[in-house]
Amino acid sequence: MSKLECWPQPLPLNNPFWRYSLSVYAHQPLQRELLWLQDDHGANVNTLLLQAWLSSQHRSLTSEQWQALQLAIEPLVLITQQIRGHRQRLKAFSRETQGARVYQQAKRLELVCEQYQQALCYSFCQANTEPAMIAEQGLFPGLNSQQSAQLWVTINTAEAACG
Repeated sequence: MSKLECWPQPLPLNNPFWRYSLSVYAHQPLQRELLWLQDDHGANVNTLLLQAWLSSQHRSLTSEQWQALQLAIEPLVLITQQIRGHRQRLKAFSRETQGARVYQQAKRLELVCEQYQQALCYSFCQANTEPAMIAEQGLFPGLNSQQSAQLWVTINTAEAACG
């Protein structure tokens, strides 16, 4: 059973995991890789970034904790996916002035949902993580070893570029 039975109030929106994600995601090759995993393979970018951040902190979650975290963030994941789908459909209208404004608002709303997901992940990890050997548990749950290795190299490159 995990600690964090309910969402902390208020959620820590500007937390170290959020700042880490922004700096790493700004690296274009990694951004393309993460979006490919999200769009073509249904991966949750936030949990991929979370695993990378935890690894950089020499921390990990057990399989049971990952399952509990997935359940905790599921409502936000579903809302974010719905907003993302609407935003993607709005892109066709983004050439028009009003359409561009609506598209940008949808994009901002999607980012806010992502930030809330990450705040919940961060709070969960603060209550549940312990130092662990990452290799023993698999670096990115849900990815095969080749995808995991490729993503790990890209993230490490991005981290080095970000300083």
